[in-house]
Amino acid sequence: MTDLAYDGLLAEEYVLKRLVYVNSANHAYSEFLLDEHLAMFGRNNVGKTASLAGTKLLLFPEVNFSNCEEKFRFVGNGGTYNQEDSYEFYFPEAISFITLEVQNPEGTFCMILYKTFGYTYGRMFVPVAYDELKAIFWNCEKNQFSEDLSVKAVKQFVIANDGLQTSDPSEIRALMFEGMRGTKKQRRFCVLPMKDARPDSIEAFRNIYQLAFDIKNSEKSTLPKAIATLLEMGRGRDEERLSADLLNIADDYRELVSKQDQLQTLKNNEPGFKRLLAHFNQLTDSHKEYTVIYKTLRHLLDNAKESFEERKQRVSSAAKEATEEKINAEKAATDANSEVIKLGGKIEELENGLKYTVKRVQDTKNLYTSLGFSTVDETLAALDKSYIEKDSTLRVFQQEDGVRKQLASDLETLKRLQSSQRELNAYISDQSGSIAHQLDDTDSASVISSLNKNLALTVVLMTEDQIGIVKNFTALFAQENSGYLTFLDKPIKDTLYEQYDPIGLVEEARIKLELVNKQIRELDAKIEEQRKALKSNNIEELIKKTSDELKRLSRDRDDIRSLNSMIKKQEEDENRLIALKRELTSHEIRLEEVRNSLLQLTGVASEKQQALQCISDEEKSLSRYENVFKSIQRHADIDFAIDELSQDVSLDEKWFEKLNSLSMGIASQHTNVASDLYQLLSSVQIEGVEQHRKYDALSDISKVIDRFSGEYATLQYDLEQLNTSISTHNQFVSNLISELKTSKQFLTNFIGGINEELNNKHVSNLSEINLRPEINSRFESLLATLEKQDISDETLLEPEFYQSLTRFANSYFDKKSRKLKMHDIIQAVNYEYTLEETGERVKKSQSGGTTSTITAFVLSVLLKKITPDYVALKMPIIVDEVGTLDFKNTNATIQQIAEHGFSIFCATPTFSGYISRNVGRWIMIDRAKISSPLVAKCHMHILPEHIESFGRKANAA
Repeated sequence: MTDLAYDGLLAEEYVLKRLVYVNSANHAYSEFLLDEHLAMFGRNNVGKTASLAGTKLLLFPEVNFSNCEEKFRFVGNGGTYNQEDSYEFYFPEAISFITLEVQNPEGTFCMILYKTFGYTYGRMFVPVAYDELKAIFWNCEKNQFSEDLSVKAVKQFVIANDGLQTSDPSEIRALMFEGMRGTKKQRRFCVLPMKDARPDSIEAFRNIYQLAFDIKNSEKSTLPKAIATLLEMGRGRDEERLSADLLNIADDYRELVSKQDQLQTLKNNEPGFKRLLAHFNQLTDSHKEYTVIYKTLRHLLDNAKESFEERKQRVSSAAKEATEEKINAEKAATDANSEVIKLGGKIEELENGLKYTVKRVQDTKNLYTSLGFSTVDETLAALDKSYIEKDSTLRVFQQEDGVRKQLASDLETLKRLQSSQRELNAYISDQSGSIAHQLDDTDSASVISSLNKNLALTVVLMTEDQIGIVKNFTALFAQENSGYLTFLDKPIKDTLYEQYDPIGLVEEARIKLELVNKQIRELDAKIEEQRKALKSNNIEELIKKTSDELKRLSRDRDDIRSLNSMIKKQEEDENRLIALKRELTSHEIRLEEVRNSLLQLTGVASEKQQALQCISDEEKSLSRYENVFKSIQRHADIDFAIDELSQDVSLDEKWFEKLNSLSMGIASQHTNVASDLYQLLSSVQIEGVEQHRKYDALSDISKVIDRFSGEYATLQYDLEQLNTSISTHNQFVSNLISELKTSKQFLTNFIGGINEELNNKHVSNLSEINLRPEINSRFESLLATLEKQDISDETLLEPEFYQSLTRFANSYFDKKSRKLKMHDIIQAVNYEYTLEETGERVKKSQSGGTTSTITAFVLSVLLKKITPDYVALKMPIIVDEVGTLDFKNTNATIQQIAEHGFSIFCATPTFSGYISRNVGRWIMIDRAKISSPLVAKCHMHILPEHIESFGRKANAA
């Protein structure tokens, strides 16, 4: 971890801030600030150590006191307390609570323990500081317990403040030790973030924490387990952790040897099995044929006889009913088909009429569009005019020399149109010569334009006098409110006043020019046609064509007039056609249903008639078949498990003769199979087959052969798999050797790292403090044996190797897990150090004070190793019986704990000024008592203001 992180810039702080006992551990109501050093003085059995040991209940993820001696190891002068005594001590009543206040990167929260039932306790978490929760337990103003002190009140507070309640150890473990890996909500209740929160890692924390209470036995029990688990936590993945299944290796070896012997025996007896299989297949074929014929004959006859009269009546009734249903279906199909044909004719007639109407509507619309008028009335007026002109032309053509007369008239008309064309072109190109423009007066020009737009467009040069005359004339006109033009104030009928619009007049001139151009083109074509008629003297053809055009104009006028009615008729016919088609679809569906039903009923009726005929034939044959079947004798047992019936077998004499021949051949074949099977079983034993049983029934023999067939079918594969398994086994053994050697070296390196940190400490007259692990001597011997083995790919090692492995495994590790763990190879962890006075290297246990000092050092170092590097953990380290330390050891212990960011909580029976000065804060635990306890045994009352101090020390937490 970098200095920057240790300096707190990157570190995440987890601080155990406060411990509160409510009617628990001899305390009525007491608060201990855990992030400050504290020394507790008081006579024995007053509750000093118990007050410290109660932190185990909070920090260990437990929910009950079962197996209390192992889980909590509460120890007193009389030995280890059991679950009854411990439960009664910490949770004497339903109003007993133990609370821990914790601060982590997500804020401050409280964990509350409360009594439940049956030596169990519950746990609640609430994301508030203890000062917010305190009123539930203690009334500060009245200096007494809260009036509503109860589990219910606590639960209501927890619920109201988004807390949670749980009694699930897994959930508690996840919240307390691995919550920092989850979401913000999951991280808020993390107490002690660990590198991993596996059960064995939690157990390591237990053992480390227990060091403070278990100084005498730590070398051979507590410390080895803690060291082993911490070492495994340093290996990132589960696969890297020592988990050597030695017994399984030996078991695997025995299974491989057994499998090898079995497969070789099968291989040696394969020819005998093939001979047995050939004889058995021959017997099976004969027996199956015999069985099928026999059962088929018996089945045919029994079925024929069984309830014949009832079947006859049922088939007759069914045939009659099917015939009637078929007749009704035929009538329904005929009716439905007639209706479909009828509707089809109506639709066809309507579609033909609609096609004609649609074409007329479209042609009329095209005509209307081509004529270019904006209204129907204008269109009809133009058609009427064309009709009159065409009628007049026809009349002229029909007169003597009429074509020449009409040609002369059309030529005059052409001249007028050409003159209009020139005038319009002149106006469009230059409006300055028009009458309206020369007036140079909008009102006068508007009057002229309203009276006659053609007059306004006329291009003719006028003198000043003429212009004055026109203006005087237009001055006689005006516009009334209704928009009509008036002359001398009298409205002119159908003449609206239109404002002079030069641009609009130009556009109208262009439209008129386009119309004139069209008229000229049409007139040119007409004139050319008349000239050709005159030239070819084909007047009659011209008269006929003109007459046809007159008729077309008449039809066009009629169509334009009736366009709306034709469109309405088209819509009505289309809607009617849609309705008829829907009706037709419905009837077609009905017809299809009826036809399908008829087809089905026809088939049913045919089947019923055939069944009726069969019944009649069967009736004639039943008595004859029964007499014939009685002559057949069964010469072989039918024990072949088969329900198959042959479709080829019938009730006649030839099948009974064949049945008798088969029965005699089966007996001889059965003898051959029994002999072959006896020889095979005498040599080969396989699972599921009794070796010394006599097999007579064909079904039993078949089962045995099926088992052997399965074995021989996979024999080659099994041999290959055996070789693979041997190679895998040998590789596993090779890996085991490497794993055990690596684990030993890893242990050495890990202890070396701890010793390097411990070597920096000088405690009074001690230096070069080290942990010295003792490796199991039998483990050392086992490593030497393993390294001597010559491992090849497909050859098993000698049996003596596995015997040695099994003896070691049976002696030195857990029989339940059947695996060698790291703590199995650590026999003990001893302390060793150098005495400065003599330079002597001490490896034996010394006084309680020396051991306590070193244990406190080790405890502070190990606690830092269970958390990630980025975590700054501050929690109390318990130093029980601190009075056994000398002055120098005491000061060094306090400094060591403080340097690692922890606070020291120590206890001793006798007051010590030296300890109180170095710790900085102390209390006489048996002097502060409550006046009116709620629980008789719980009377101590320690609050932060009761703590005495010399002021903050330089080495204070």
